Amino acid sequence: MTNQTIFNDPRVLPEEKRDLILVSVDGQFIAPVTYCASHDAFHSIVGTVKPYMVHQWAYADELHNLLGISQVSPDLLEKLKQRAKRESNDKDKAEKIFEALMKAMLKVPPEDFFRGEQTNGFGRDISRFRQP
Repeated sequence: MTNQTIFNDPRVLPEEKRDLILVSVDGQFIAPVTYCASHDAFHSIVGTVKPYMVHQWAYADELHNLLGISQVSPDLLEKLKQRAKRESNDKDKAEKIFEALMKAMLKVPPEDFFRGEQTNGFGRDISRFRQP
């Protein structure tokens, strides 16, 4: 009985623009990955993997079929990517607003923050520290 596998030796180059799952030389699985012949490298969302760091690779769809894992439809995948992008943009906007508020507050002289009796927030009068 021969041991068949869908994993390939890294010396066998995969088709370009087809999703792959890599097993690196240190045993980590990296996915999704595509092979780029012009760079002679594997590109993933976390960066580039050089061929000498690949122990084995498999086509993602073949591995999913073998394991009985259904793939996410392209429409749903696109919607999820757009949602993640929107949430990331919203976070970036909130951070920018916060930074702008902090910069604006630093430009306001401290005495403009106080009205009437000046206290330090603990009920202690700090008017004697007021600058002329």
